[in-house]
Amino acid sequence: MKINELGVLPDSVIYFHTPSESARKLFLTVRCVGRYHCDARYKVDRENYNSFLLLYVARGAGYVRINGTDTAITEGSIALIDCYHAHQYKTETGWDILWVHFYGPSAQGYYDLIKRSRSLIIQVTTSSSSAYALEEIFRMFHHDHQISEALINRHLVCALTDFLTHNSNLDSTNGGARDFEDVLSYIVQNLEKPILLQDLAEIAAMSPYHFCRVFKQKTGFTPHQYLLNARVNAAKFFLKTTDLPNKSIIVRCGFNSESGFCTVFKRLTGRTPRQYRMNQKENLDEA
Repeated sequence: MKINELGVLPDSVIYFHTPSESARKLFLTVRCVGRYHCDARYKVDRENYNSFLLLYVARGAGYVRINGTDTAITEGSIALIDCYHAHQYKTETGWDILWVHFYGPSAQGYYDLIKRSRSLIIQVTTSSSSAYALEEIFRMFHHDHQISEALINRHLVCALTDFLTHNSNLDSTNGGARDFEDVLSYIVQNLEKPILLQDLAEIAAMSPYHFCRVFKQKTGFTPHQYLLNARVNAAKFFLKTTDLPNKSIIVRCGFNSESGFCTVFKRLTGRTPRQYRMNQKENLDEA
């Protein structure tokens, strides 16, 4: 569809999509997608448009308003914009943009996670996974004329994952993301051993205080809560799939005592280890 909008040049196109009921329930899906060639008059200033927006600047530059501040977005950048609330983006020199308005049951969760832990604007190359994903979505509408809702979901997830993994090395004051991944790996590989906060903070190259703040931001748990959940999840596996006695499970999962194990297990699962094991066996018998 051709556009009659101030600042949008004649060779620009937009496509609208009405997803199936199953796609709306399961997938990230497209509300509309377009490729705009714009002059310096182009500006969007809306109260809301029920979707999130991935905006890729293929040529030129402009601004996106984030938290009330105009933030520059340059050629080769992709911005993630919450269009459920008031939003603004514009160019003062002209730009070519490829964009996708999308929504879905997990869209808000992706946006919140990216906003909390990463930048809402990333710099990419034309061959990056996110740029490729947006190109492929546009291609479905503009060239192929064959819409696959499953593929649209895959491409959108790919683009959003690029935000989560982009610039994986944080600055030295926050510690490196690679170091943080090493922390999680260390916990998984050493559940049976005593794990101290100081040890985890050293792996992440942070002070214990700062490590606790970053850990909670990234996982939603304090280090202690995360460790207890990891140990209980391991215990659930042994209770469900083996006949190991509690004493053996306690050792394998790093609990200090049987009473402590039972108390934590019931608090996190609502059942005692014995009740959990019996329930699993009853379910297997019924199956």
